[in-house]
Amino acid sequence: MKQILILLLCAVSSNLSAQSTEELLQKYSGETGVYTKDYHYVNIYYEKGALKASMDVEQEIMLIDETRAAALSVETVHDSYFSTLGKLEAATLIPTAKGFKSIPTTNIKTSPGTSGHVFYDDTKEKEIYYNNLSKGNRTSLKYTQHFRDIFLMSKVFLQNYLPTEHQVVSVTFPKSVKISEIFKGTDAPWLQKTVKENKQTITITWEGRQVPKAKFYADAPAVYYYLPHVFFLVQEYTASNSDKPVKVLSNADDLGRFLFDKVKNINQATGTDLKAKVKELTTGISNDKDKARAIFEWVQEHIRYIAFEDSLGGFVPREADVVFQRKFGDCKDKSSLLVMMCREAGLDARYVWIGTRDLPYSLKQTPMPGAFNHMIGAVKIEGQWVFLDATDNVTPYGSVPYSLQGKDAFIAHDGTDYEIVTIPVKNASGGIIRDSSYVRIENNMLTGVVHSDFKGYAAWEVQQHLMYMSEKDKEKVFSAITSRGNNKYAQKSFDYVLEKDKQKSLHINASFELKDYIKNVGDDYYINMHLLKPFADGKIETQTRKAPVNFDFNQTLQYTVVLEIPKGYKVSYVPDNEEHNFKGLGAYRVSYQQNGTLLTLKSEFTFEKLMIEESQFKEYNLMIAALQKAYKETIELSKIK
Repeated sequence: MKQILILLLCAVSSNLSAQSTEELLQKYSGETGVYTKDYHYVNIYYEKGALKASMDVEQEIMLIDETRAAALSVETVHDSYFSTLGKLEAATLIPTAKGFKSIPTTNIKTSPGTSGHVFYDDTKEKEIYYNNLSKGNRTSLKYTQHFRDIFLMSKVFLQNYLPTEHQVVSVTFPKSVKISEIFKGTDAPWLQKTVKENKQTITITWEGRQVPKAKFYADAPAVYYYLPHVFFLVQEYTASNSDKPVKVLSNADDLGRFLFDKVKNINQATGTDLKAKVKELTTGISNDKDKARAIFEWVQEHIRYIAFEDSLGGFVPREADVVFQRKFGDCKDKSSLLVMMCREAGLDARYVWIGTRDLPYSLKQTPMPGAFNHMIGAVKIEGQWVFLDATDNVTPYGSVPYSLQGKDAFIAHDGTDYEIVTIPVKNASGGIIRDSSYVRIENNMLTGVVHSDFKGYAAWEVQQHLMYMSEKDKEKVFSAITSRGNNKYAQKSFDYVLEKDKQKSLHINASFELKDYIKNVGDDYYINMHLLKPFADGKIETQTRKAPVNFDFNQTLQYTVVLEIPKGYKVSYVPDNEEHNFKGLGAYRVSYQQNGTLLTLKSEFTFEKLMIEESQFKEYNLMIAALQKAYKETIELSKIK
């Protein structure tokens, strides 16, 4: 196998079009750097009768802009229980008349990983520090990753944050192995596919040249939605000493066996203290719903969430009794405790594997562990599954964090019996903000008070931010929430109430002054009563953008502004009432009404689309244009003569 790899590497190197350093510097002028090489070779092979997998990586980056050398001077490679790092070579390549002078890198530091993915294990980061990096020099990195489990091979991205001069991705596997190639993200038209076979193996190669650099967007979902990348899944294989195929990951049944194998041996018995706590929480409660709620709320409040995984701890939950005694754990640990406590209370509770909305993968299309990065629990109440995610300290019983909406939940019964349930997406009533401003004109500025009510996801999102803040920092948050009109907004006072009821609503009150907002021309006042303008700057660039636009949750925004008409003035102009519906997105309604000395603007915006795909960009921009037009309207107050 190694001989085949060496030959393949030599073949690729010999076919590269020779370009001088000066040619590349000119070609990529204006860039920080360019990947001159980006090669990933996945190898699937037998070792002592067992199927193994590894990946050889070779990358070179040329520095183009010397003022940004710091951006390329440090590189990170991950090493973990499931993906162990083999031989690593790093160097700085300095161009000479005869080729390159290689200066090996010796400054390599190992530190704990910082990934937010829950199912990562004991990841370590190797930080590689390059010396002698100046314009035209290259960083050179070569390493091998050995995958401990063929279920858990890494994805390979087909586009980088820098342009790439030459890219190669290949997979080599024995003919007795059946694999599937799963591409995700946007298309990668720069790649050309070839397939080569010999007596024993098949090699599939994708090769590209002049690959454009990736574009990133602050309002896009995670990069997995739009950066092209590929998975290689082993579906089945036939060992040399057997005629019977071994199933690996050909469908959800195979995935179910893999997942249940990780939990089948835990929580075989309940400890005395844990039994006593369940009894204490459920005594006097007769219905299953209230039992589950009492257990969930106790775990949510009393078990701290700490993400830590070590080797198989990346997939195997800890014993419920251990979590109960420690009073902390990661998502799997809290799920282990929840499930065990619910079962002790006589409830039908199960483990649930799920991917957050950071991952775009569907279990029907990609039945693999990589489709998950989270674990929760589920309990069946009156024939319906209620999902329990106690890692979120705010979201109440009966709801799930907005990051799980629309995702496939894999509910394990045993190794062969499971359910895949798609968690519903809440409509616009799932996140509601009702905001009222009561204003008057004083000393040629607006003064007033604000009353804001947040419900559902709108409330829970704010409460998550507030959880570990000082009162001073909270004041800054509430000032940002109540701010309106222009940047001269000054908050004079504020208070807030976090409801302790089942829905955990949030109420904010504030008083304010707003200078330089009213336009005074002669005896007339011109006032834009749209003190808040949601989505005002949201127009999408449609010429080159391929990434979708992401929203945390569907929402209803109801804004009311009540203006006290000054004594001696009348309303001489009010904009027309408007109502717009935007196909597949939502609706906007605005109305003005005068009642004696009060003029009221009511605007309501409902938005019901978590992700705006490229096919909806045009309609979305029409919606933004309509909103921008409405937001420009002003009322006119004239002095009574």
